[in-house]
Amino acid sequence: MKKRSLMAAALVMALALTGCGNSGSKTADTKAEANAPQTEAVEEADKADDGQTWEISLSTPASETNIVSDQIREFAKLVNERTDGRVTVNPFYSNVLGAQKDMFTALSNNEIELILDGSITDYFATEYGFLFAPFLIRNAGHLEAIMDGQLFKDMEAKLLESNIAVLGKSVRGSRVLYSAEQLTSPEDISKLVIRMPDLSTYITAWSTIGASTQIMGGADVYSALSTGVVNSCEGPYNQGVSDKYAEVTNYLYPTNHVTEPYFIYASQAWLDSMPEDIAGIIMDTADEVMGNVTKVCAEDAENSRKALTDGGMTYDDSIDFSGLFEKMRPVYEEKFSKGEWASSYDDVMSYFEQ
Repeated sequence: MKKRSLMAAALVMALALTGCGNSGSKTADTKAEANAPQTEAVEEADKADDGQTWEISLSTPASETNIVSDQIREFAKLVNERTDGRVTVNPFYSNVLGAQKDMFTALSNNEIELILDGSITDYFATEYGFLFAPFLIRNAGHLEAIMDGQLFKDMEAKLLESNIAVLGKSVRGSRVLYSAEQLTSPEDISKLVIRMPDLSTYITAWSTIGASTQIMGGADVYSALSTGVVNSCEGPYNQGVSDKYAEVTNYLYPTNHVTEPYFIYASQAWLDSMPEDIAGIIMDTADEVMGNVTKVCAEDAENSRKALTDGGMTYDDSIDFSGLFEKMRPVYEEKFSKGEWASSYDDVMSYFEQ
C-alpha cells in the first residue's frame, strides 16, 4: 500500500524527530529460528488494544458550511466506524484553533494530529512553492499530473523532514476573482485592493499584476468587504457560496489563477505512535475521502457559480486573463534559476498537456 510505504520510509526520520517511536523495534531477526517468535510479538504490538481509545483533532480553514467540510465529517465518521469506535476525530473549522502558520507549526511539533488545508510551502518545503503559485499551474489536469509525478514525491520527502506527512490529496478547484469593482480588461486589476492570505506567492503575484494587497484571515473577509477595507477577494466558487460573497461583492471573474490542491496532513511522529492497524485505517480513509473531495468539488463548481449569480452577482467571462500567466513567467523563471524553487519552469510545464 502506497501510504504504508511512505510511513515505512519515514521511520528513521520520525525517530530522529521524536526521540522514540514504536516502529523502531520492528526489524525482524535475520535468523529463521529467531524470526518466528519476534514476528508474533511484532504483530501483537501492531494491533490496537480493543479497550484503548483515542480522540484526535483535525484543523481546517474551511468553514463548517463549505462543501469540503462535508467530506471532513465523512472522514471522521468512517474512521470512527472502521476502528469500531476507538478513534474519534474532532474537526475544528475556520481555523478556530489558530492561524494557518500556527497550525502547521503545531503539526510539525507534534502538537496536533491532522490538518486539512492547501498551501504549506510558505512555512515548510519552501522550494516547492510553485505548486501554489498564482498564474502558473494551468488547470486541473496539469495539477493532477504534477501530484502523480516525481516533483510531488520530492515535496512529500521534504515535508517529512519537518515531521509532516501527506495522507490524502485532492483538487479543490480553480480560484476565481470576486470584486465590488467592475473590470473591463486585465489592466483594471490596478483598481483592486484585494484580500490575500498570508502567502508570499499570492502577494507577489497579485502585486506584480497591479493589485494592492491586504493580508487578513479568512474569517475577516466578509466584514472587510462589507466595510470597504478591501474591494475584492479570491477563492473557489464554493467558498464564495459558503462565505456569502454575493452579499458584499458584485462581479465574478473566472481568472482561474490557481488550481488549488487540498491535502490531509498528519504529524508523522503521531502516526508512528499509533498501532499499525489504526494508522492504516486513518491513512486509507484519508486517501479515499480526499479522492471524493476532488469529485464533489468538480461537480459542485457549476452549481456554486449559479448560486452566486442567483444571489445577485454578475458573472463576466468576456475578459481574457491568460496573458497574466505569461506576465508572471519571467518572475517565476527567475525563482527557478536562482534555486529558490526546485526543478525548473520548463520541467513544471512539461506536465501540462495543452
